[in-house]
Amino acid sequence: MFRRRFDASDAAILGSTRSSGDCAGELLVRGARSRYCSKTFVPKHIRHRYCSQSCWGAVAATVYRGTSHVETRKVDRPSYEQLMADVESMSFLAVGRKYGVSDNAVRKWIRWSEYKAERERADGGDRRDPDEEAA
Repeated sequence: MFRRRFDASDAAILGSTRSSGDCAGELLVRGARSRYCSKTFVPKHIRHRYCSQSCWGAVAATVYRGTSHVETRKVDRPSYEQLMADVESMSFLAVGRKYGVSDNAVRKWIRWSEYKAERERADGGDRRDPDEEAA
């Protein structure tokens, strides 16, 4: 961790103390290690964890790519078949009004469903579906 209690013997080694508000008497440890690449860097604030944006980007790319966050959705999505039937009979705007979302959201739902189906075909069905796990 980057936070630790101030000790007078550490002042000369680690640098100046922070003396504002709730972190009075605490200091930022110089030479912290990045959580991804383990490079040493000087943190700019208490919650500074990565040495650069590219380091964080590498973490985010591996953690968040291709995952759906079902728990954060405000509207339940219809099935792909239902969505395509609605789009066949109505415009994207009308379908969006029906489900309480924008026409662009309907287009993204279709794109995500097609991407998910393509991914399942490529993986041979080995991959778990996050939409079904949350349900």
